[in-house]
Amino acid sequence: MKKFISILTAFAIAFSLTTISPAYNTPVFAEEQKILEYTPQGDEFSGYTFDYYVNPDGKTLTIINADYDFSYRDGHLIIPEKIGKYEVSAIEKSDIWFVESVSIPANSKYFKLVDDVLYTYDMETLIFYLRKGKEESFTVPKSVKHISPYSFNNTGLFYSTKLNKVNFNEGLLTIGESAFFRMVIESFSIPASVEEIGTDALNTPSLKNLQVHKDSEHFTMVDGSLLSKDLKTLVWYPNLESKTSYTIPETVITVVDQALISLRGRKIHSLKITKNVEYLSNIRLPLVENIAIDKENKHYAVKDNVLYTKDMKKLVCYPANREGSSFVVPNTVEVLGESSFWSAYNIESIKLPNNLKKIEPSAFEWSVITQITIPKRVTEIPYRCFLLSTIERITFESDTLTIGKEAFYYTELEDITLPDNTVYIGDYAFGDISNLYSITLPASIRFIGRDIFINGYVRKITVTKGSYAEQYVDKFYPDYKVVVSE
Repeated sequence: MKKFISILTAFAIAFSLTTISPAYNTPVFAEEQKILEYTPQGDEFSGYTFDYYVNPDGKTLTIINADYDFSYRDGHLIIPEKIGKYEVSAIEKSDIWFVESVSIPANSKYFKLVDDVLYTYDMETLIFYLRKGKEESFTVPKSVKHISPYSFNNTGLFYSTKLNKVNFNEGLLTIGESAFFRMVIESFSIPASVEEIGTDALNTPSLKNLQVHKDSEHFTMVDGSLLSKDLKTLVWYPNLESKTSYTIPETVITVVDQALISLRGRKIHSLKITKNVEYLSNIRLPLVENIAIDKENKHYAVKDNVLYTKDMKKLVCYPANREGSSFVVPNTVEVLGESSFWSAYNIESIKLPNNLKKIEPSAFEWSVITQITIPKRVTEIPYRCFLLSTIERITFESDTLTIGKEAFYYTELEDITLPDNTVYIGDYAFGDISNLYSITLPASIRFIGRDIFINGYVRKITVTKGSYAEQYVDKFYPDYKVVVSE
């Protein structure tokens, strides 16, 4: 049975992962050796697990990916003074939800906490805004040059907050990815000094007005589109006028990832790609029905209302509202692009070609497909590939496989047998699945990430005696039914 997932529910599920397991001492692949995992000791940390890397100075480190692993224990964020011999000097790439307070080391020389706002010590970077529900407006200090990614994320759509206005000062240089995502800000005025605006940085459901200072050398507004000053890059189209169709400006060469998605509920149904567009990816248009393209475009093609690269080797976008419950991907296609079937809610089954070599992240996220066969040449199910989809059955023809973080999170899988040469399973890969009857974890697995069954339940796990998978299950899921084969 299909399940209906509203936008609000989907976001809440996707990020509200509240059960944290301690770190498991697992082997690390060569490409991951610079990223280390740490579980602090002591009751005050109570289960925190996060990643870090040692900085070039050899004396300090940076905490990364401190999202639902690190962020909340009773709503309180604790930044440790040291990890081993290294001082904690920075935090980056961290989507902090549910945090209401923060503690920093006494006499810290790297962080400063001012009125529940966390900054770097020099006050040049705003890291986290924690003044949830305390004020209607906030003015970013004049000293701040950088607003970190996700920095206001815990004050937005799912939280009781009065904050509806943020004022920027001249001197601000960057606004990080998703900095104000999900907030209720109605207006943004971008200073002339701003040089960089990250993906989804200004994407708020209440936005009514977006302005760029006339003296900006980096950005400009043209017919409701936020463009680079040279008019060659489409940064974002917030669709403030609630249009149902959109034509990319003729001057645009590059369309930034997710530049056409809006949380405002004002969705584009028809998109026209103009002749000069050379880069277009991760479109994410949940209600798009039709895609048209200028016949003079040398980089993309549209066939049967599906967008491909010109050589037909990459499927870029399958319109979410395209008619038809099944689809056969052409034999020419070797790559399914990022978010290519994102929110496709009419298609239930899809046949992939034998020539397919790669599936990119979030390819089937939020889609309603129920079954699929992964061809032999595909060796990776990437990050959030089937997240929040209704997939029930999946068959693998490949011999070697890696499963990315949250690849099957909150799906409807009933049972799954991984290929004999599966080597890697990422964090939370099978989390929040209530229908999963059985899973077979082969002896070839060399790495399993954190809490792969988080918030879910598996009735039967089959492992090989003496394998890494058996050790992992014994340590973290001792109460599950485990079948051990020779």
